[in-house]
Amino acid sequence: MDSSPHTPLVGAPNDEDTAAPAPQIFDTRDKPDRTTAPTSDPPQDTRRCFVCLVDEPEAALPSDWRMPCTCTLEGHEECLLDWIADLEAQGKDIKCTICKSPITVTERLDPAVQLSNYLSDRLSQWSPRILLGFIASSALVSSSIYGAKAIDWFAGPDAITNFLLNSDDVAAVLAVRREGQVPIENNELPVNMSHFAVLPLIAPALVLNRLPLGEIIAIPASILYMTLIDHPDEDLMWPPSAQRALSLYPVIQATYRHVHTTLSSTLERRWKAQAQKLLVQEATATEQPAAVEDRPEPAPEPAPEEDHMLAYGLNMLVGEEEIDNIDVINPRNRGPDFDRLLMNFLAGTLVWPGVCYGAGELLRLALPARFVTRPASGPATGILQQRWGRSLVGGYLFVVLKDAFFLWIKYRKTLNRASRHIKNARSRDSRR
Repeated sequence: MDSSPHTPLVGAPNDEDTAAPAPQIFDTRDKPDRTTAPTSDPPQDTRRCFVCLVDEPEAALPSDWRMPCTCTLEGHEECLLDWIADLEAQGKDIKCTICKSPITVTERLDPAVQLSNYLSDRLSQWSPRILLGFIASSALVSSSIYGAKAIDWFAGPDAITNFLLNSDDVAAVLAVRREGQVPIENNELPVNMSHFAVLPLIAPALVLNRLPLGEIIAIPASILYMTLIDHPDEDLMWPPSAQRALSLYPVIQATYRHVHTTLSSTLERRWKAQAQKLLVQEATATEQPAAVEDRPEPAPEPAPEEDHMLAYGLNMLVGEEEIDNIDVINPRNRGPDFDRLLMNFLAGTLVWPGVCYGAGELLRLALPARFVTRPASGPATGILQQRWGRSLVGGYLFVVLKDAFFLWIKYRKTLNRASRHIKNARSRDSRR
């Protein structure tokens, strides 16, 4: 025979130059099909643990197999307890992730653990209310302090004393402050609680007073005060009391607001027509009349009362020319300047009593002494002889001067539109 009686071993070295190739050994074992991905559902007649994803035969489930809810959530008890421990550590509710039903865990009754769980649950329920109470009380105290300080700015320290204490006992309170004695019955200070409760409302009232919506509330309230609460014997008294003067303030403010709106709207239409003529004259001088003469006259802008209330409130404080292009209704069209103007509006409203006081002090320094100095004996003979009167009149004058200044600024801007041109970039040709 040509072939060798001995068959070489597979992989053994062969000394011959032309060795026969090694025979191929085929593995006849069943191999898993790796081309198909495993399905998410367990095989038939098996159960899959929710945590470890191990399949268990349905006919021989382990003794620790648990089904804590009526849906498909099931698994080994040890796995489920570890999962529940993670939920407890994260402060989450122990409930099924599928049907959201609560999972009941039984354990040995331990009074200390039960008490701790009960206190923890109650604290979780009351924590938002406690925090909200602290925030509300802080805001209430801060607003009360601001209200007292606003009265102090506007009318002086004696005014806040008379406001918070019964007027008949103010002399006794001042004696207590000077001599350190307590000549008051039952050693109690005569605090007027109704006036004390008004202090936190001063800041919101000032903000509301800046908006046209305040007229709907302030004017009926002032009329009600003058007819039902105010003393009728003060009708012909001069100077008027602070209560009577402040009760008339909403009516005077509303009247001035409407007069200012009508006057400013008329002047703006006249200025725009004048600016249009200037544009025509400039276009005629530059031999481009067609581009300007065919331009329609702009329609008159609506009065601020017909526009949005917040926009008008901002106009009255920061000037109309700053917010002409701000949409106060649609937040997407407001732009980044709306937040800045709103903060300026609120800040300016809160410092308004200080502005009135400063304007009143300027009046005291500018006017002759007989107009701003109270007589040595007897009652005051003029409204400017009292601090609250100077602050009130000074506030009126400040508003009038401020509105006149902003109206003049708008006039200058309207006329300056005829001289506005777009400047060409110097490096335009170099970029081509």
